[in-house]
Amino acid sequence: MSFGDNFKREAEEDMLEYDDSAFYYFSMSLLTCIVAPMTFYTIKEILFGNKDLGLDAKNCKCSACQKTIAHKVVDVKRKMWTPNFYFRLLCLALLWMVTVKNFELVSNIKTLQSFDPYEILGVS
Repeated sequence: MSFGDNFKREAEEDMLEYDDSAFYYFSMSLLTCIVAPMTFYTIKEILFGNKDLGLDAKNCKCSACQKTIAHKVVDVKRKMWTPNFYFRLLCLALLWMVTVKNFELVSNIKTLQSFDPYEILGVS
């Protein structure tokens, strides 16, 4: 007889399944809280660019100020595509892949409602 034979619970395997499913649910919620805002921010930045142009003359309607603002907007959108931005896009794509894989695992987890209570109790 070994130590494990005397002090090991018979239902330990069930607890391991519970721990795995709890981890998948927790990681799914954590990934969703990270990926959703990051995606929203990135799409907003791609569509609208960085609106902080550093200009105080935004309300000025003269043609010189309007041209300056238009050139600054184009310049900001052009300078947005840096290696740092591409790295952020790559990280976002990888996080989405992990989220989708995790969602597939979570959707295949059986809940307590799918178990037969008579099967658990061993009653026919």
